Amino acid sequence: MGKADLRDAGSFVNGVTYRAFDLFDAGLDRLGEILTIIVGLFERGELSLLPVRAWDVREAVSAFRLMSRGGHVGKNVLTQPRRLDADGTVLITGGTGALGGLLARHLVTEYGVRHLVLTSRRGADAPGLPASSPSCGSWGLRRSRWRVTSRTATPWRLCSTAFRPSIR
Repeated sequence: MGKADLRDAGSFVNGVTYRAFDLFDAGLDRLGEILTIIVGLFERGELSLLPVRAWDVREAVSAFRLMSRGGHVGKNVLTQPRRLDADGTVLITGGTGALGGLLARHLVTEYGVRHLVLTSRRGADAPGLPASSPSCGSWGLRRSRWRVTSRTATPWRLCSTAFRPSIR
């Protein structure tokens, strides 16, 4: 093994031998025996698969940096971000401000999101709440009349809203 990175046999410490070889040199019958033994080791739990670490594709530079230093064990996999589910509900905290309104409009017009929950510390009394705009009906936006006041109250309020069946 190691034919892609051949080493000089003399570069190893005493007692260590190194020899590059091709698996097919063993012959098909012997290769079949070896694979049968390996499958048995997996089935008995004596061998297990190496870990798989999934990296968001936007973190590819960090993943490749770790691999270049040999700081990983197992497989590194780049994944694509999950697409928004248009039938799901998007929660936007701070959603009653100017940026929240822009984000809400973007999610509806560009990604087809149909259900939004906009929250803020001031709740439905917040100035500039996008739900008060005439285009709100065409967005499919329903107003949530509660404010985010504490970490413990927020999950309870989310579970008790009319949006509960579609929250993902």
